[in-house]
Amino acid sequence: REDRALAVFREDDHWRIHVSARSSERQLQATLRHSHARFGQDWFAARMQPYLPGLPKAPSALRVRPLRTLWGSLAVNDGMSLDSALLFAPEPVAEYVLVHELCHLLHADHSPRFWAAVEARFPDWREERRYFHAEGRRLKGRLRALLAG
Repeated sequence: REDRALAVFREDDHWRIHVSARSSERQLQATLRHSHARFGQDWFAARMQPYLPGLPKAPSALRVRPLRTLWGSLAVNDGMSLDSALLFAPEPVAEYVLVHELCHLLHADHSPRFWAAVEARFPDWREERRYFHAEGRRLKGRLRALLAG
């Protein structure tokens, strides 16, 4: 939509983009990247809350950004990074990755104890993981197309 200032808004299941005659393509891409990451941080932070009881602590930070090959990671300082491409996945798929990374607060490996912790919190994890094998490249491609510029 033509407007006086550049702005990006998330409304229900779509984005509304306001651009001005002075908005450059570069400014639009930067604003879109920032808005998408902010929406992702809010979305994951809200979904994280029910899983925090029973964990030794919450992640020290939450970052939502494009990741090249991973869907998520937990750093040694307990900072969590999640791929912003997850926002194109069905909600249970994105939530599985969140739970997976939260369980690394309990077990820093992929041992049987780790997978038991995932199973206890998210019993359908195998189904969601299969989704990544079938659709993962497409999700990352959608994010690259959105943020290209």
